[in-house]
Amino acid sequence: FELAEGSSRGVWSQPQVQGTSLSARCSHTACLVGDGVRARAKGACPIFIVFFGGRGPTGVLNDIGLLKLGSSAEAVSRKPPGAGIDGGDVDGGDVSAKSSSRSAQPCGTPLELEWMSPQAAPRGAQGVPGADGDLNWPCAREGHAAAPLFDDAVLVHGGLVEGFQALDDVWVLRLAEGTRLGEWFRPECSGEAPPEAAGHSAVPVGVQVVFAGNALGSVVFLLHAPSMAWSHVAVDSALLDRSHHATVSLGR
Repeated sequence: FELAEGSSRGVWSQPQVQGTSLSARCSHTACLVGDGVRARAKGACPIFIVFFGGRGPTGVLNDIGLLKLGSSAEAVSRKPPGAGIDGGDVDGGDVSAKSSSRSAQPCGTPLELEWMSPQAAPRGAQGVPGADGDLNWPCAREGHAAAPLFDDAVLVHGGLVEGFQALDDVWVLRLAEGTRLGEWFRPECSGEAPPEAAGHSAVPVGVQVVFAGNALGSVVFLLHAPSMAWSHVAVDSALLDRSHHATVSLGR
């Protein structure tokens, strides 16, 4: 979905995507990595959307998907079928006739999207205990929470395994700069961690990651990313019980 610059009008389009896509799934996570201040200061670095886990037709998953974002060097004219936001009968009416010249158009050059084959390198084999006795790759899960960290990593918390048992573990996938190489690891966290949770949300605010919803109730948990220290705050008004909601940051 693209918003026209300086306008409240937008347009849906289905861009062409190169490469082999992830299998069909739901209850997974997607995080934008490589679009922060640090990444921009380093120059031209690829931007990825990092997908993890979810539920597919055969059960829960723990694979990774990398969708590389770029922009075309040449502007390509596109005329989307249909209308701006205030178009007419989308169930069969002539939308284009009602929108005419006021149809919302994509802004900027078209995105170039390409699925990349990730090369995540855990310390040991997937699902096999390593020397430290912990698994070196997060188990298959759905309904987990994930947030980008420091322009080059993704943090994952909780979720449901097959059988609908909730988790409380924390994992970090760190991508090597400008590449599709990555490594999973479990950070050592301090402080009072949240309980097992699924269907909750995670969003970065400054150097904190804010977790809320579902089993967390009216308590908001904060993870200080540089030190991996947990803390929590009780909000003034109780957050109504909810799960699988959406959360965004309104500032830093």
